Amino acid sequence: MFANIDLKQLSEISTTDKTFLSLYISNPRSLHNLERNFKQIRRVLKSNKTEKDEREHFEENVNAVIKYLEKNPLQSGSLCIFSCWGLDFFQAYNLTVPVKDLVWFDSSPYIRPLAELKEEYENVAVVIADNKKARIFLISLATAGPKTTIEGNIKNHVRKGGWSQQRYERRRDKQLLLYSREIVNALIELDKQKSLD
Repeated sequence: MFANIDLKQLSEISTTDKTFLSLYISNPRSLHNLERNFKQIRRVLKSNKTEKDEREHFEENVNAVIKYLEKNPLQSGSLCIFSCWGLDFFQAYNLTVPVKDLVWFDSSPYIRPLAELKEEYENVAVVIADNKKARIFLISLATAGPKTTIEGNIKNHVRKGGWSQQRYERRRDKQLLLYSREIVNALIELDKQKSLD
């Protein structure tokens, strides 16, 4: 979910006037409250006697959001939208975790809820290994993704005595080393693909 959201890029976007509309929708039922939130912001913009440009930017952003929601109706999950009519900027992100409903109109995108979600739901790899096999799970957004399995088939200690026992121990140590390297390489590859935090 967070792989396609560049918070750094969003944090660097800014304007001198209030032209950015940031919108967080927790679920499809929240769309009914959206117009009420827009009306509240309209009242604030009128009562503060803001410039006509800011009100115009707000209305154009609202129109862009409404057009987007008509073309892409929210079926399930949460949604985050950033719109700036003045910069011709519009980004919408479907989220798999719930967010609080929020409408924010300011000079830059309001990314704090996304940053908090990214911190709370960071990607983690879990390795469960024994002599026979190792299983690697990617935990992302509190759900386990597909698992990777690595076969080990490492023999247990040999109970024979003499010279042959040392040879078996060295062979087992080498097999364990190769097995652990294979697990580490799988984790490195997973990190390249999914960016483990």
